[in-house]
Amino acid sequence: MTRNFSRDWERLFLLAPVFILLLVPFALPLLYILPSAFGGNAAGRFLKIFESPVYLKIIWTTVRITLEATAITLVVSFPLAWLLSRATGFKAMFLGLLVLVPFLSSVLVRTFAWLAILGQRGLINGTLLSLGLISEPLPLLFSEPAVILALVHSSIPMMAFALVTVLRRIDGRVLLAANTLGANPLRAWFGIVIPLSISGIQSGVIIIFLFTIASFIAPAFLGNQRQQMLAQVIQSEIETGADWPFAAALGITLALIATIVVALLSWGLSFFSRWQRPGSSPANRSQPSAGHADM
Repeated sequence: MTRNFSRDWERLFLLAPVFILLLVPFALPLLYILPSAFGGNAAGRFLKIFESPVYLKIIWTTVRITLEATAITLVVSFPLAWLLSRATGFKAMFLGLLVLVPFLSSVLVRTFAWLAILGQRGLINGTLLSLGLISEPLPLLFSEPAVILALVHSSIPMMAFALVTVLRRIDGRVLLAANTLGANPLRAWFGIVIPLSISGIQSGVIIIFLFTIASFIAPAFLGNQRQQMLAQVIQSEIETGADWPFAAALGITLALIATIVVALLSWGLSFFSRWQRPGSSPANRSQPSAGHADM
């Protein structure tokens, strides 16, 4: 017991710098925000948020766009992560660099790149006009799809690497055995690969959701005023200096909403993981064992 206790303390000592590095940048702003949010007329600030149709719409838009971007990122990243997990040598290095390309520039630079691509005289509209497929430029900019596209583009590397770590543990012979037993590739994918990679999916979904819900650069440059996200409103309140306590209350609201949604997503994915385990279906749970049947 003494040896185990000593090992636990050694692990805590080794992890202490990481915990300090993660907690201090989070705790210090929180200690500054909490008195501002809950001081003075705190009830009036939160009532203003949850009783105003404008702010309720902004909250709903934020959650909806974030969930859509997270789901699309998962669908797009999964095949890429699978290819990366099966690749070796130069192919693995090339695919890894390809996944990391969005991280080679800042979020602001990537957003301006999408402005050039999606603009009326951008790459997409210019190509379609030159081919004669359209007669006038498409309204691609300042729309919800443009915001989601930019968020997905920025999120793919994080989701892909979260999935690769678990996909590499899946033995390819398991899929070969499923194919031998008559399972088609789609059934093997949904029946074997996805259930075995739930832990990576859960980690990736949480990371991408938290990253996306706090984004304000892409919505500010690529979206419109009718589809504002909550982080944009917070940034605007801080920038103008109009009402810092109200901005702090909005920040607390955003943190609470993110915590609730992440908890629901974690619970849903955990439930799906348990449901997918062999012998965990309701029919199997209700079926008596052979020993009880003989008795």
